[in-house]
Amino acid sequence: MRTGLTASIALVVLSAAMAVAVFPPFSCSLLAPFAWIPLFIALQKKSARAGFRLGVLHGLLLYAGTLNWFFQVFGAPSLVLILMLALFPGVFASCAAALSRLAISPALTALATAVVWTGCEYYRCEWFMLRFPWITPGVGLPPNLLTPVVGVYGISFLVALAAALVAGDGRRFKAAGGLLLALLLMLNIFRPGVVKPVNPIRVGAIQTEAQDLDTNLKLSASIPGQVDAIVWPEYALADDVRNHPEALEKIRNMMTEKGAQLLVLANPVIRPDGKSENTALSIGRSEIFGTHVKNRPVHMMNDGVPGKIASVIPTPFGRIATPICFDNDYESVDRQAVRDGAEFLLVPSMDSMEWSQRQHLQHAVFVLHRAAENGRWIVVSSTSGKTQIVDPHGNVTPEVIPLMREGQLIGDIDRETHRTFYNRAGWILGPLCVFAAAAILIGLLVRSFLDWRGHRPAPPEESAPAVV
Repeated sequence: MRTGLTASIALVVLSAAMAVAVFPPFSCSLLAPFAWIPLFIALQKKSARAGFRLGVLHGLLLYAGTLNWFFQVFGAPSLVLILMLALFPGVFASCAAALSRLAISPALTALATAVVWTGCEYYRCEWFMLRFPWITPGVGLPPNLLTPVVGVYGISFLVALAAALVAGDGRRFKAAGGLLLALLLMLNIFRPGVVKPVNPIRVGAIQTEAQDLDTNLKLSASIPGQVDAIVWPEYALADDVRNHPEALEKIRNMMTEKGAQLLVLANPVIRPDGKSENTALSIGRSEIFGTHVKNRPVHMMNDGVPGKIASVIPTPFGRIATPICFDNDYESVDRQAVRDGAEFLLVPSMDSMEWSQRQHLQHAVFVLHRAAENGRWIVVSSTSGKTQIVDPHGNVTPEVIPLMREGQLIGDIDRETHRTFYNRAGWILGPLCVFAAAAILIGLLVRSFLDWRGHRPAPPEESAPAVV
């Protein structure tokens, strides 16, 4: 099926509008399996150049419609950031259009198209210099029964495969795409049940924008009843608490009053070379159990030098990990911590009030997917929300503090030791798609070059010199 220019642009606009509705604040996740189909239809039988333009247009509309909070954080440079993000769907769309013109089976075309989609997405999200894993089909769908098998990038692959089959040639293949869409829709509706802790660990998480000791101590002391562990937000303190014995003693006195044997907070730590590291401390009543340096500092912000290890820390409640804020947006940090033995995750996080509720809501979904991918409880303490407790199926406990308000969240979690298939092997799908997509792209470029060489006009013959 080939559409004209006007119809193609209309399809791209429709697809982008549907995709915008998938993500918070609209959160129409039922649209996620279908939102990208109009884009794939618009790309059928187009030239690579036309496909690139349509893909960039889709990216600009989608990211401007979802990530407009960029302007509140970065200002004018946000235009450049959105354009850079839009180049990735442009590259995908160029390849997809070229693939649709090849004389190969519809099934192989659809499979290659889904591979290119996933490869571009994974590279943009996990490996690119300005890696940014927000706004993807896999994140748009809630955690489901396939999440602990293939993760968010595997879900994106299935969404792209369904769209490519429906948009491509052949009734049988369109029917197969329809069945895959029905499966994705069912996964969206019939989600895994809530997990109940067998050996509960009582945790209290603090939500406050204040970066001072007294406020965090006061909110912690007013937690109802006793707790086993407490989590404070990212940058709860402006300086390394280990340099202030009196402050550390106040924290430990409060922990003793609340019965807590563990408190996790994140504060900047100055290294001997003068550089800063955003560091999570796991504090006990008489010792520091361990530290974790943020692996994924926020781009273009003074967020410290990146750490290299997803630290696993022994505590009285088992082995824990304390990934900080942006660490959880990426699949690798939490996965590596669980691979190395982390039994649950306590997360200090920061979402500034100035960044808007839309940013808060979009950011909050990542820990749901990380919990389901790795089968772990995750507790998030965020400055102004969402502070939340997430079970190993990606379900959020019902008691949630309203956004932009101070408060405490109390709930029970449990230790988990089982490793999901995703944690063991399923994660490899994304990197494999990157290499396969690169091979497909190179193949298309070589083919285009050979076609160009074959269609070049022959050089004019030189006339023989006259013989006198």
